[in-house]
Amino acid sequence: MSHTSSSCSSCTFCLFLGISLANLLGNGLNISTIACGHHLHTPMFFFLLNLALSDLGSICTTVPKDCVNEELCSQWL
Repeated sequence: MSHTSSSCSSCTFCLFLGISLANLLGNGLNISTIACGHHLHTPMFFFLLNLALSDLGSICTTVPKDCVNEELCSQWL
């Protein structure tokens, strides 16, 4: 039974890792495009830059904590 829990935990970890890496890549591209494009320095793009930065911050704190909690909970079961 613990082998199934371990494989499910590994699958969940890989899923979260893939989603978070895709999110990091997308937000990084948005940030670098807006920062490097001088014609994109308008209030709308400033707002999008702030949204991308806040999303980047929330993903970098939430996903690793969730992965650690998932690992710790699966070890106790």
